[in-house]
Amino acid sequence: MMEWLVSSASGRHTLHSVEKLIFADGTYSLTADGKLLPDDFQVATLSDVFAASTSTAGALSAAYGILLGGIPNQAGLKALIGAALSTNFGAGPGPVFNDENIFINLVNNLVQGNPAAKTTFDSLATGSTLAEKIGSLYIEIIPGEARTVDGLAFLTRPEGIAFYQQVAAERGVAGDDGAAIIALASLLRIAVSQHIGISNAVNDLVKAVAAGSHAIPATGTTFTDIEVADGTQFDSDEGAAARAAQSENVSYVSEPPMLDDHIVVTVGTALSSADWVT
Repeated sequence: MMEWLVSSASGRHTLHSVEKLIFADGTYSLTADGKLLPDDFQVATLSDVFAASTSTAGALSAAYGILLGGIPNQAGLKALIGAALSTNFGAGPGPVFNDENIFINLVNNLVQGNPAAKTTFDSLATGSTLAEKIGSLYIEIIPGEARTVDGLAFLTRPEGIAFYQQVAAERGVAGDDGAAIIALASLLRIAVSQHIGISNAVNDLVKAVAAGSHAIPATGTTFTDIEVADGTQFDSDEGAAARAAQSENVSYVSEPPMLDDHIVVTVGTALSSADWVT
């Protein structure tokens, strides 16, 4: 699944599931504000990639920052975002995911597929019960001034526990650790959306990429701490981001993006039935 930013008379929108668009004899058009195709990810600018896939970029940055101590180089980030979108976050065609499920899929894929991320996760989610693991994650992800007794109680209420277990089972990750992975993803999404904890670092990075003031290396074999990667223009909480040390940038993509887009469009042009690829 790809995303396009489009404009119409009613405003600006993020377009999902483009293959479901139906054009009436070419009379219906939208103006494409950004161009992103799977085979263009490595030649597109990083700012274009982030602008068209802000939720995915933010979720990946948060997950990598917490679990691997930093983010990959520019080529790695573009490849990760391209692979996530073109495979529909590993789920294949059909489902359309909201922000929470984007975080869940990306965090789960990282923990399941990267031994270093799994080791960090195990060190974060400590305890002998699921509730204890969630409590440990809450302390690690949410800064002290933002933690409340009611907040932790909400996360560990029976309905919350059941939700984490159900979503973990749907993704084939059983047991308390599987449910705790889902809880970690939900906590990261809460932190980013409510501007607490790691969200400051993630939001600084997104703004820095848009402004062209980021300090993400174009190449290299080590991950870069988010607070370093965001440059200096938007530093609002220096030093509050990732917990783990730098780790090797090895095999950050398990498979290349699939080239299965259905729309080809150029920035600033009208998107119409003529752009449909059959």
